Amino acid sequence: MLRTRINWDDYFMVQALWAKVRSPDSSTQCGCVLVDKRGRPIGQGYNGYPRNIDDSKMPQTRPEKYPSILHSEENAISNSVGDLEGATVYVTGPPCIHCWAHIIQKGIKRVVYGPITTSSKGLYSDAQLDNPNQVVADMLENQDIEVVRWIPNNYELIKEELELIRRLVMGALGEIDVGIN
Repeated sequence: MLRTRINWDDYFMVQALWAKVRSPDSSTQCGCVLVDKRGRPIGQGYNGYPRNIDDSKMPQTRPEKYPSILHSEENAISNSVGDLEGATVYVTGPPCIHCWAHIIQKGIKRVVYGPITTSSKGLYSDAQLDNPNQVVADMLENQDIEVVRWIPNNYELIKEELELIRRLVMGALGEIDVGIN
């Protein structure tokens, strides 16, 4: 009998959630994974400063940090190693208007986004616009992009695997015997 597995959306969203751990941002951490139209991962990113910049010398507070921080989607697109036409984006929070523009421009056809947080205030949040939802709705009109709010398909299995990872880390630190030789 085959072992129960998580579906692809859960698999790649968990990877995006893991990628966000790399973010240096003390207030908001986002992660993103790009998957080509054949289902192969081709890019990942997290919100942070451009490469080779000393994060400690950069602004860490709002709104001073905004002009210099790359969003997770921008980083994933910049780091991608394959064709983005027809790709899927897995992102831990809803894309901002600027990131939607990048997604549209690259020909990405599916966006799976994580839960809307209190700080995001909605799917298409942008503090500088009166009606950001309408702006993004207008941008997405006639784009043939599937937008999916991620709801875990197999939460119990994800929870079990995360517990196994926790135990393996504790074992690696010598805090517990995990019983694996």
